[in-house]
Amino acid sequence: MPASSPSTQVTCGFCAMDHRSARPLWDTPLLRSPHFRVIPSLGSLVEGWLLVVPNTHVVASSRLAASLFSELEVVVDAARSLVARAYGPAWVFEHGPASEGGKVGCTVDHAHVHVVPTRVDLVAGAAPYLGELRPQLVEGMKEAFLRAGEGDYLFAESPAGKSSLIVGEGIGSQVFRRAVADAIGLPGQYDWRAFPQHANVVATIAKLGGFAAEIGRVAKGPGVAA
Repeated sequence: MPASSPSTQVTCGFCAMDHRSARPLWDTPLLRSPHFRVIPSLGSLVEGWLLVVPNTHVVASSRLAASLFSELEVVVDAARSLVARAYGPAWVFEHGPASEGGKVGCTVDHAHVHVVPTRVDLVAGAAPYLGELRPQLVEGMKEAFLRAGEGDYLFAESPAGKSSLIVGEGIGSQVFRRAVADAIGLPGQYDWRAFPQHANVVATIAKLGGFAAEIGRVAKGPGVAA
């Protein structure tokens, strides 16, 4: 995949992370690999909410070069281990849009995989927002991204490793965020832009920062480091 263009670096918040004179707190990398970084999520409905973000500008993880899927899995596993140290088991999910500006992308046109400490069944919680769409079981992220192709999709993986893919037209915005918000009794606060939840971001960095170096040392695979 080509590197981000200068114009993309200006307009995309994730691409601009290394080009700002002052880095916002929520852009603090907790883990890095050659092609990905792990940062706390602005709009964290709960503490410990992380994002795994590719350095390359693509609209969804399914658009990454297939050669990067294994590295992404390693980084996601490292992020899960980091979250587990302080918060317990985590779900992994992605809202994967087919194109920039689509509803599925939650107004963010750069791929990002969520790692969220919760025991809520996000696939079941998302059902009220999916109409006639139904999840299909897949064998992890690689298969999900290959099946999703260039269409809109939702991907979720439970703490037990059960992976689900939802594809089709009519997927709304922030579906899994809505499921989390409903489950914790804050249904009106699912929108990350309207409710940035700065206090949870600060608490996440304070709790996880001390574990990041250790997780980076023990992570297996392509160079995950704090």
